[in-house]
Amino acid sequence: MFAAFPLEGSRVRLEPLTLKHVPGLVAVAAADRASFAFESVPSDEAAMSSYAKTALGSPDQYPFTIIDVASGAVSGCVRFMSIERWDGLFRDGLFPHALEVGGLWHASSLAPTALLEVYSLMFTEVFDEWSAQRVSVRVDVDDVDRKAVVERTGAILDGVLRGQQLAFGRSGPRSIACYSMVKSEWSAAKKALAKRL
Repeated sequence: MFAAFPLEGSRVRLEPLTLKHVPGLVAVAAADRASFAFESVPSDEAAMSSYAKTALGSPDQYPFTIIDVASGAVSGCVRFMSIERWDGLFRDGLFPHALEVGGLWHASSLAPTALLEVYSLMFTEVFDEWSAQRVSVRVDVDDVDRKAVVERTGAILDGVLRGQQLAFGRSGPRSIACYSMVKSEWSAAKKALAKRL
């Protein structure tokens, strides 16, 4: 379904995840975990290998490794997931109609602008190349920094799923802020993003 090629930006490059990235991902996971305190991220090589193999083997996911362009270092992971193909007039069986950008975790050294570029690259692929109808992003309601970045993309808050999942590293369930952008909103959002990047 997808071409296995990187998405190139000026600050980050999104390379299709391979097992060769595992040592770099372990190094990120073993460093300052503050930037992914709300995510479940494996911390050793065996668990990270299993994480990568699961992502690569999932038919509704397409994972990337985030590379910091300036240093060339592995800086995290992100993926297309929850891929949907709709029945009806526009069904062609190749590209998805709707999907989620998720599974994002990254090194603390990755600047908010670089993180914004991650979303920009993925949204551009979704809307400009695949002509998808909708992209969604889900964020822990307590992750104030991530929510701010998602809102800078132009994505709209659809609502909050209260007590929707077990929290990672905290007691009790966590609530998820659900954002989305639809195809008709992308043109204006793309222009605004270009100014922010």
